Amino acid sequence: MRHATRNRLGYVLVAILIGTLLFTGSASAKSPNDKLVGSGKFGQTVTFHFVISAHSGPSGENPRGQVTIDKPGIGEFEGQVTCLDVSGNTAIAVARLDEAFSFGTVTDFYLTVTDNGAPGQSPEDNVFAYAATYGSPIPPVTNCHAGFGGNIPVREGNYVIH
Repeated sequence: MRHATRNRLGYVLVAILIGTLLFTGSASAKSPNDKLVGSGKFGQTVTFHFVISAHSGPSGENPRGQVTIDKPGIGEFEGQVTCLDVSGNTAIAVARLDEAFSFGTVTDFYLTVTDNGAPGQSPEDNVFAYAATYGSPIPPVTNCHAGFGGNIPVREGNYVIH
């Protein structure tokens, strides 16, 4: 009886060890999907604060996520990600804002980011952002290309691209 109990205990320990190795290996493996996530403040005379969580498949398919823009004196705006393209350490995401913050009826917000590593390193992450406001409804932007990187240094925060 003692021998059978010891064998069962050995099987249980081996099963736990294998399960732990499988779980650790899959959790540490890099995802094949693209992402642009982070938060940062930037701007020369006016400070903008942008928070983004954008995700897609490895070729930009099925983009999803949210962007929040806070501009002092104007307010906070949110939108849904409609496009994400990642190329190396540069990404562009487009979000359809839930409400326009300027004249017009529809506003798409474009955020291009260059991820230059961990916060506090030189050079800092760089961003380029702009909004496109239209006078009449148009379909959301679903085709974007990360061709150029950001050119405004992030003063506070960090963005991560994968």
